[in-house]
Amino acid sequence: GDIVDDARYNYRTKQHVNLFQHLPEDELIIYGFLADLNIQAQAVGGRVLLCMGNHEYMHIIHEMGKQDYYTQPATEAWYNTFGQNTRYNIFKSGGILSKKLACMLNLVVVVGDWIFCHGGLNCSAIFSRADLEDLNRKMGLFMRDGLAELSIEDQLDYKHRFYNNDFIFYDRRYSTNQFEEDTSPACNDFKRIKDVLEMPNAKIVVGHTVQEVPNKVCSSSIYRIDTAMSRAFGTKDKKI
Repeated sequence: GDIVDDARYNYRTKQHVNLFQHLPEDELIIYGFLADLNIQAQAVGGRVLLCMGNHEYMHIIHEMGKQDYYTQPATEAWYNTFGQNTRYNIFKSGGILSKKLACMLNLVVVVGDWIFCHGGLNCSAIFSRADLEDLNRKMGLFMRDGLAELSIEDQLDYKHRFYNNDFIFYDRRYSTNQFEEDTSPACNDFKRIKDVLEMPNAKIVVGHTVQEVPNKVCSSSIYRIDTAMSRAFGTKDKKI
């Protein structure tokens, strides 16, 4: 997740920081590369499975007229050469790019005993293994602007869960400390998730919260791999 965006905003100075020279269409090129890589992988019996990040989600729910704090002005200008508000229109729910990403991104990917998601899992939003599939399905419907296909009850359930700051692509419970003891709240939370999902040997891989280096905690059951590779975070010594 978090393939999109190329800038950070300083709320004190009200300026974008860490701007760098690049092709403004880079994010589209990267999505295209990953889609092609998946085709190549399937040809030899593999797959490239992508997770959705909060930055993708922020663009899909972005409201017209609100400032975009994570996009370089030069990038916005490039999109606008194809028409006013082009970036907003292709990313919004039902937009051409959002519908394409609905075919590429999942909230949660499970491969064997391995769970992959952007931020983390919360027992208040996850109730069963089947629930993960349901959340992926509802996310896809939303990206295609198809929530009207759901019952009113399911639409309310979607909004209740997806607009929560502890939801899958916002949650930082597994990543806030550099090292977690096995008895820490984060480790205990993941033990509860394993019980809920009936996956006693599960391991989880998360991003979202920047780490100095990729690391594993909680008896090697939680892997934190976000190292802020984008130059939008500024130059730093990557010890990867």
